[in-house]
Amino acid sequence: MPLARSAAAALLSLFIARFAPAEPQRWTGEWRFEAQTVRVGLEIDAEAQPPVGSFDAPSLHLPSVPCASITVSPDGIVAELPASLGSLRATVHPDALAGIITLPDGRSGAVRFERSPLAPVAWDPIRFSSGSAELSGSVVHPVGSGPFPGIVLVHGGGDSRTQDEGYRFWMEHFARRGFAVLGWDKRGCGDSTGAWREVGLGPLADDAAAAAEALAARSDVDASRFGALAFSQGGWVAPLAASQTEAIRFIAVVSGPAVSVVEADTAAARNSYRAAGMTEQEAAEALDLWRRLLAAIDDNSLWDDYLGAFERVHRHDWIVRSGRKPAARDGWFVNWYRRVKDHQPLPVLERTRIPMLWLFGAEDTQLDAPESAAILARFAQKHEKDYSIHLFPHAGHGLNRSLGDPDTGPYAIVPGALEALEAWLDAQ
Repeated sequence: MPLARSAAAALLSLFIARFAPAEPQRWTGEWRFEAQTVRVGLEIDAEAQPPVGSFDAPSLHLPSVPCASITVSPDGIVAELPASLGSLRATVHPDALAGIITLPDGRSGAVRFERSPLAPVAWDPIRFSSGSAELSGSVVHPVGSGPFPGIVLVHGGGDSRTQDEGYRFWMEHFARRGFAVLGWDKRGCGDSTGAWREVGLGPLADDAAAAAEALAARSDVDASRFGALAFSQGGWVAPLAASQTEAIRFIAVVSGPAVSVVEADTAAARNSYRAAGMTEQEAAEALDLWRRLLAAIDDNSLWDDYLGAFERVHRHDWIVRSGRKPAARDGWFVNWYRRVKDHQPLPVLERTRIPMLWLFGAEDTQLDAPESAAILARFAQKHEKDYSIHLFPHAGHGLNRSLGDPDTGPYAIVPGALEALEAWLDAQ
């Protein structure tokens, strides 16, 4: 064996003898980056050739994601981390690893890991019906016989699949905290039939209710401690589902509006204009165009008015920069939006008598979060609702803020938000 290879083998053997005698090693700790402390985890299999490992960070929405590469030595490790997190260099201490995580832009923060067991979880496939749709998903749960408290994840807008990194994170994270968690491919996505673009919020609520009943029926689930965790648009859907089934006994909502779909989207439009750096004149033109589109969706006879307004501004700088095209009269968006735009959440909440947690980011650009938080506070007081409402400063949609580039991240849940969600769910 060449000398270089022999020396490398000796170094690796020494690391294995010291840290990984028989099985992958689990480490958990904290990464201190600028003003934020991020919980992180690292799993290393130093016996593999080459060594392999995974990295997780709950507040970064990262489940156990494989590292691009890991190099080990008697004194520590060098790892290329997933997503946009850059690299980790850590030295070895008794029962600890300490070092630095460096982002691709060169900024860095100190990290320290201590050896920690990882609660094992199991993934079970599940299929269930909702009307004519056949829905496919997974139940992630602790290893053991249970019974475990149960949570169904209720999708936000757009396509959603169980194996999407964001949803996989939430499923694994709460399964490791002792819950049985069901996530499913939204109708028309992944292995689920149907098409969410062809239905309104009602059928999506039917899907969530069917998911809840399917999970609550399992023998390893405690149906008395059972609820939903909803995201964004799911804040409209989950209460509708709870009004249809007694299986859902509590709901936690992340960034869910307390106003109608049109009101939420109009606020989002205004916010997007500011974020894009539009002048007051450009923002006024864009808002007028949005309102004309809403009028045309309501009344087909106004479609020519909308198209005429678009034609008058289509060469303006803000249109050119955005690459915006006129909405198609018979396109899926117009037909779908006609079904959902007038949904009002408060009448549904009035007849939904279960505890609810509402978490908002004060800098959310996809809704007026302070307004929704204030509406819910007044509503809860008037109707004697068991609501807990939190508005986190410096947080955007999904309670995130960027640790790096505003467009590419990485994005982290702001301090205190994940902890508030964990504590509330644990108490139900």
